[in-house]
Amino acid sequence: CLNMNENTKTIQVEERTFLIKKMNAKSSLKLAKTILAKSLPAFSVFFEETKAKKVETVKENDMFLAIQNCLDSLEDNDLDKVIDTSLQHCSEILPAGATNVLNIDGTYGVANIDTDVVLTLRLVTEVLLFNYEGFFDVSLWRSKFSPIVDTFKQNVKM
Repeated sequence: CLNMNENTKTIQVEERTFLIKKMNAKSSLKLAKTILAKSLPAFSVFFEETKAKKVETVKENDMFLAIQNCLDSLEDNDLDKVIDTSLQHCSEILPAGATNVLNIDGTYGVANIDTDVVLTLRLVTEVLLFNYEGFFDVSLWRSKFSPIVDTFKQNVKM
């Protein structure tokens, strides 16, 4: 369920409700740099499959597998950054209101998430999918950057 101009998304995990939030562009780009710099080989398999299927957009299952491969290839400090940043962008909706899963200072705001590996992986994956949805959509990149490329080509001809 998307909310507030698609800046948040509500998900259900078992009997619990979580609010996934968009990262700001700077945080998102920094995290993408960390993930891509360390795990491009995992994504190259993903791109080859997409190219072989001749599709321009990526399905969630394909993205989930690519994220799993990326997480496998990250070093511990990079993985900490991905996990911490992701968990700081989700909250659990409790009777008292939305409570941050992970606070900025690194403390958990929600009990028992720090020991639940499956829930942690699910939340990290949901945050990454929500924040990078469309990131690998070729048509999006073309629409955003073709005016710049066209201008550059015109200037080079001069």
